[in-house]
Amino acid sequence: MIRRPPRSTLFPYTTLFRSQKDKNPTPEMTETVINPIINCNVSSLQCAPDDQSKTNMETHWKPVVFASLVAAISSMAVGAKVGYSSPAIPNINSHRNAFTVSPNEQSWFGSLSYLAAIPGAFLSGWVMDRIGRHQGLLLFTLPHVIGWTVIAGSHNMSLMYTGRIIIGFCCGLTLPITEVYISEIAPAKIRGFLMSFHELSVNVAILFVYVVGSCVSWKWLAIVCATLPCLQAFFLLFVPESPRWLVMKGMTDDAKKAISWLKGETTNVDQEISSIRESLKLTNKTVPWLDYFRPPLLKCLFVSQFLFILNELCGVNVIRLYTVSIFQASGSSLDSNMETIIIGVVLIVGSCIYSGVVDHFGRRTLLIVSSLVVGISMAAMGTYFKVQADDKRTAQEYLFWVPLLSLGSATVGFVLGCAPLPYVVTSELFPTQTRGRASSLGVTTLNIFGFLIAKFFVDVSDVIGSAGAFWICSAICLLGTVVVYCVVPETRGKELDNV
Repeated sequence: MIRRPPRSTLFPYTTLFRSQKDKNPTPEMTETVINPIINCNVSSLQCAPDDQSKTNMETHWKPVVFASLVAAISSMAVGAKVGYSSPAIPNINSHRNAFTVSPNEQSWFGSLSYLAAIPGAFLSGWVMDRIGRHQGLLLFTLPHVIGWTVIAGSHNMSLMYTGRIIIGFCCGLTLPITEVYISEIAPAKIRGFLMSFHELSVNVAILFVYVVGSCVSWKWLAIVCATLPCLQAFFLLFVPESPRWLVMKGMTDDAKKAISWLKGETTNVDQEISSIRESLKLTNKTVPWLDYFRPPLLKCLFVSQFLFILNELCGVNVIRLYTVSIFQASGSSLDSNMETIIIGVVLIVGSCIYSGVVDHFGRRTLLIVSSLVVGISMAAMGTYFKVQADDKRTAQEYLFWVPLLSLGSATVGFVLGCAPLPYVVTSELFPTQTRGRASSLGVTTLNIFGFLIAKFFVDVSDVIGSAGAFWICSAICLLGTVVVYCVVPETRGKELDNV
């Protein structure tokens, strides 16, 4: 008969005896159960239970989360840029200032930042590959502050344009760096969650600017926005460079320190370094530009570019630029400023929902749902403007709730997929050596189409009516749903080197 060792010694193994139907185990069963216990060392008997392991893993993720939040302050700067014009322009025109802003100047002020971001996005690939992800973010916090300072001190539209151009350039440069940095330090299990910080940070900043802009003048609002790059510069002093970039540059010792800081002292640093080196061996040569237009990178490029184009042409970014003006044009009986703040709150709620579901549902699924919801919502908004054009009284008395509901649902749908996932999918599809250029190309495309729709949406609305403009955006979204279903691959939960 087998004499079982004390329970305290065999805690992980005692259930094996209980699960046996035969209460008199054979010698083979005895050897199978006892030998591992006899031969194991003390450390194996002191292994943490599953719950404790989970706790340790979550603890090790805390530095990664902190580093991702610091990088995402760049996204908050983008949100401040997007949201600034909505409260600032009416504020300039409603108070005694040295200048006023015409509708044409307003459209240029809103769109110039996108145009200026194009050379910044092109330069970002070179910056992040030559001086690093971390140092690239740190370097351009100063010119970002200068841009907001120029706006705060403006006494004519020329200076306003100048500050806007500087800010747009910095946003175009730092945004790809932020996405690449987060994707490279993030564990696969929470990569989607961490990369959702981008859109969440953008929307938090937009709401912040909407609220602050309703309380202070446009000059003080610019000064408040200038604090964001200052905060990022301070906190970047406490986070490390991307280990992948350090290994790529031969800085192995620094890479080991970075991995230990990000993932904890108990991490097998040498194994992590070996894994990164193996992935770099596959992409140890600079990829010529022409190779991006040949298989297999061609499909990755098509998917990435299409998603960035869909991000802009769906029309939601125009809503964020001209929220107050759109609500005023709708003739809704509700207060336009209050509706604008409600849209800002909806942005935050949608971003929080996305953060919670991105790693539980596939990227492809979320993109399909997102583009479908936005398409239906934009169609409803276009229908409202059509009814308003035919019977203004009916629209204002019985359908006054439609603009807020339509734009709110479009906003939620947007932040669930079309807004954040182009960055996520791009960073996951491309190999390490091509990721910087791919992100730069994506942001360049985003800013080209962002400039076009920000500048000409109002002109198109004047020519074919607001209803037609919103229906065009709706058609693009519904077409995007079909394209996503047919060509976008699923990358959720996969290691970057295996995608």
